[in-house]
Amino acid sequence: MQCSDWVCGMVTLSYYDGWYHQAPELHKSIGILLMMTLFIRVIWRHISPPPAAPKTHSKLTRVSAVAAHVTLYILLFAILISGYLISTADGKPINVFGLFEVPATLSDAGVQADTAGVVHLWLAWSV
Repeated sequence: MQCSDWVCGMVTLSYYDGWYHQAPELHKSIGILLMMTLFIRVIWRHISPPPAAPKTHSKLTRVSAVAAHVTLYILLFAILISGYLISTADGKPINVFGLFEVPATLSDAGVQADTAGVVHLWLAWSV
């Protein structure tokens, strides 16, 4: 019985903890910064491509390396886009560290937050 009292107390205290309300906003802000960083990274990769793989590597190794990089970029973009869809499902913009706001472009799309939440969770675990 003491364990359930302890759990109830911890849940109640954590609800009033400052991080309980600040952490989601921090998570959203970091996500937007990561999205901007990823866009810059992809642009930089096109401007300054990596050196060619050594000829000593097999064709399978070279193709696999390129496929792995492309897959990782796709997964990262999908995670960030699904996070954006979760955050803007209610039509409110995302406030990024109090510096600027990212507007909600898609909102009121039915179960947008639920679907994007499942996608966000599974993609994050896959990475």
